[in-house]
Amino acid sequence: MSNAFLHGVLEDEVYMLQPLGFETSASSVCMLHKLCMDLSKLQEHVYVDDILITSSDIKHIQTLVTQIHQLFSMKELRSISYFLGISVESTVSGFVLSQPTYAQDILHKARMLDCKPCYSPIAVKPTVTPTCDHSFANPTLYRSVVGALQYLTITRPDLSFGVNQLCQHMQDPTNAHFFAVKRVLRFVKGTLHHGLT
Repeated sequence: MSNAFLHGVLEDEVYMLQPLGFETSASSVCMLHKLCMDLSKLQEHVYVDDILITSSDIKHIQTLVTQIHQLFSMKELRSISYFLGISVESTVSGFVLSQPTYAQDILHKARMLDCKPCYSPIAVKPTVTPTCDHSFANPTLYRSVVGALQYLTITRPDLSFGVNQLCQHMQDPTNAHFFAVKRVLRFVKGTLHHGLT
């Protein structure tokens, strides 16, 4: 069911279909029978702090929200501006998702808030110093910063390749690998408000 999305609600059944472009011939439709009945059994044991419901079909959203209201006390906030650390800006052509606050937190963690920005996340010619192949003195910091950068790639696919390269050295990072982390962070500093449309 992880590769399925909510397609529609008909009476007491919710139909799930595979996303367009990802269909397979085997088991293309998943059906969740009597969703509301199953939810009512769980309502005493379920606590949800935040939920985001979105669709291009407003009727499906209204039907689902109505069913959830019958089972749970729920406050609707309507327009979204911030969700799970992701800033959401509504534009004429859709939404722009970005993480400027989270990016600044990563820069703070790495003590690079005042670093000089650069214009690409990866150096064409990596810096070579006599200590490049020595183990990095603080591998915990390396892992923490690179792990945080992984979450940043949700709205910043332009960082994906560089962060993937850094992830391959989590076990035993060298000084050269941390230089590469700093390069990505300098790029992030110069592109704090970039996002995903």
